[in-house]
Amino acid sequence: MQEQSEAVDVPENFQRQIMVLVLWAGEEWCTIEELARKVGDPITALDAMSALADAGLLHRQGHYVFPTRAAVHLHDLFGAAW
Repeated sequence: MQEQSEAVDVPENFQRQIMVLVLWAGEEWCTIEELARKVGDPITALDAMSALADAGLLHRQGHYVFPTRAAVHLHDLFGAAW
């Protein structure tokens, strides 16, 4: 029963920060470097982006990241309050 996602190993607050930033960016894609700088810890930010991509919430395209349709839909269901 040890087979858990790597997402558990990355602090959730970093994953939340990344998701909020990419969702609030709207149609604009964020760069990996920009997100790492805004979060303040580049290594943990990269780990958080990898965990979010593995969970199906974030797409990576070259130097850019953007939320998946599933992530945007969930955000829309709960409203922009979070």
